[in-house]
Amino acid sequence: MKRSQPGEPNSLLKKPKSLSKDDPDYSSDDSDLVDEKPAQSIDFSRIWLTVKQKPHDFTSWCTLLQLSEQENKLGLIRKAFNEFFKHYPYTYAYWKKFADLERRHGHNYHAKRVIKRGLEANPMSIDLWIYCIELYTSRYTAEHSHMQSKKRREDAKKKRENGSDAEDDGEEKPEKEENDEDEPNSADFYNKKGKKAKESDETKPGVGKEEKVFDDGHAIGSLSPDRIVKLRNLYWKAVNTAGQQFKAGRLWSKFIYFERQNGHPSFVLPIYAEILRIPMENYNEHFTEMKEFINDCVEPVDLIEEEELKEICEQYLEDANANMGIGDKGDQAFRLAQSGELSEDALQQIRDAIVDRRRDQFKDLERMVARVWNFEDNIKRPYFHVKPIDKAQLKNWVEYCDFEIDAGTSHNIVKNLFERCMVSCALYEDMWLKFANWAEYESKDIPLARSCYLRCCKIHLPKRANCRIEWATFEERHGKLDEARMILEDLNDRVPGLMSVAARLFHLKRRSGKMTIEQLISSLKTEWANAQEFRDRDGPEKEHFWACELAWFLCKENRIGESRMVLDSAIERAPSAARLYRVRAEIESFNKTLFGWLDRLCDVYEKAAGCTEMEMGARVAFSGHLYGILERESTDMKKISMAYDLHRALRKDLQRDHVRSQKHAELHAYENGEQAAASATARGHSAAPDGSVFMKPHIDHAPQMKSDLTSTRVADYSSVGGNYQTHQSGGAYGNSYTWTYNNK
Repeated sequence: MKRSQPGEPNSLLKKPKSLSKDDPDYSSDDSDLVDEKPAQSIDFSRIWLTVKQKPHDFTSWCTLLQLSEQENKLGLIRKAFNEFFKHYPYTYAYWKKFADLERRHGHNYHAKRVIKRGLEANPMSIDLWIYCIELYTSRYTAEHSHMQSKKRREDAKKKRENGSDAEDDGEEKPEKEENDEDEPNSADFYNKKGKKAKESDETKPGVGKEEKVFDDGHAIGSLSPDRIVKLRNLYWKAVNTAGQQFKAGRLWSKFIYFERQNGHPSFVLPIYAEILRIPMENYNEHFTEMKEFINDCVEPVDLIEEEELKEICEQYLEDANANMGIGDKGDQAFRLAQSGELSEDALQQIRDAIVDRRRDQFKDLERMVARVWNFEDNIKRPYFHVKPIDKAQLKNWVEYCDFEIDAGTSHNIVKNLFERCMVSCALYEDMWLKFANWAEYESKDIPLARSCYLRCCKIHLPKRANCRIEWATFEERHGKLDEARMILEDLNDRVPGLMSVAARLFHLKRRSGKMTIEQLISSLKTEWANAQEFRDRDGPEKEHFWACELAWFLCKENRIGESRMVLDSAIERAPSAARLYRVRAEIESFNKTLFGWLDRLCDVYEKAAGCTEMEMGARVAFSGHLYGILERESTDMKKISMAYDLHRALRKDLQRDHVRSQKHAELHAYENGEQAAASATARGHSAAPDGSVFMKPHIDHAPQMKSDLTSTRVADYSSVGGNYQTHQSGGAYGNSYTWTYNNK
């Protein structure tokens, strides 16, 4: 091969870089250089464009991941999986697949990093924790076997060189390796004191012990003591994070088997003590296994602490004949137990005492399990899936969370329950808001509430408007106005045209105090002008909304003349808009100290009542307002009479329209063959033998008049994104956003 000359660019030779383990490009084998931009197939490129345009198309994502696995290029695999987990971090099966692919290509260190990321995103996954523990176990076992084999080869080589026939003088000790993992200290979970703790720390793995140990089919073999400690710390981290779940028995069972396989029975009973405090599905099996473990233990004294041993000796092994019948309070039995000289009968009494002292705790555990059994039994899908969850399970989650909150359960248990709930209900914004509200008001955990809003709005529901508005409100409540403004601006860019978002953004700027009055008025005028320009696209309601907002803001600044001009201009463009007339009338009655306010108010009501383009119900409401205000405020009987006559005439017209529409509906029903049901309901004392009605009972067809008609228009968020909509919740500015559990 031709060598490159000095000064020439060496483009053909690739020199591996020396990277630290913290670098994301670090690999545990020799293939450090990975082509991060390999050649893509046509199908991969096509599906990649599809998922970038529609990031919540789960079917396309599955196709993309399958294609990356088939092409077997690590660069494409990392590209596809890393982008996929930005949208679906709760899919634990794909985290395992990604780690397996890294291991298949020889990148064990990257496989560990993948699993760590998966556990950070979904820490409540029992399967992911078990996979992580098995991954570390297999890695440590392979490292230990490699070190032992290497040492044997070196010793054999030395013997051949030196011609030595000496035998080994003891068991080989594995080389102590660097502690590069950030795991909890398992010594914090064991309350060991004195000589016993020291001896247990120095105990070697019990591979060569004669006592019978349990084996779940995943025996880890011989490991160095420091690796056993690291795995023990990892187990404690797993059970402390996800071991509080109802179906976490598999994780606890593997932990117990791990300690028994390594010949550490003194570490098993503290694990059972933790299990007896957690309501789990197979709690009875754990208690039975604990009794068998204690009864099979040769030295039960080593299982408990000195204080408990002393209490057992005092209660069960007291010598009543010692000290002239007074008794020795178990002192002699305690000394014999420490020296290992107790008889088998006394040891059996200690075993029975250890079990009996934990039986009351087991009864409390039974009551705890019975308390939540119905809720846990109704959870049919504890994992994440993009398909909508059925109403029964969704209702069960809501009732379960409310039950624990109302019962005054500890915040840690309620938090774990909500985290489990969000794995199944990650695509339901009402559950995220429920979690965030509990964290903010009940738990007083503001970082947790912010994490709920962040995960909901940034990962799972990035285009849902309601949750982002609530997030902005949350940030504003806690004094972070800039963050709230950025959230609303981002939502306005993602989903333009939402009036509630634009209004909230304007009033946020007003409350921040960073804009002058003229700047605020200019902003409102700009919004109104844009609404007028795009009236055909967005509809007239947006124009009316901004006209009312501008008029009210001008009125609050005592610029009532300009406010009148704005509304009069809007009414001229839309004479049938009842909302504009209402705001116009409210502005006239805003300051009753002004001269002629009553006449101007009556003119507004009279103009609205006389508008023939407006619907009759609204005209009757305005005429009623006109008659009422004159009756209360005016002394001119002529005007009052005219207003009453107008109101009565409009009521009659409304009644005629109502009767006419009712007759039209009856005629339409008759033509469709529905007169049989109508005649059947009319049969009675007033019905003729042939079924014809000759005397109808009196029915008051007068409409129920409403004098205060409010606007019922709300923004339509159904097309914002996603198909998962939930129950009804109050939003900003009194608007209500209707959510349903399923779209059918």
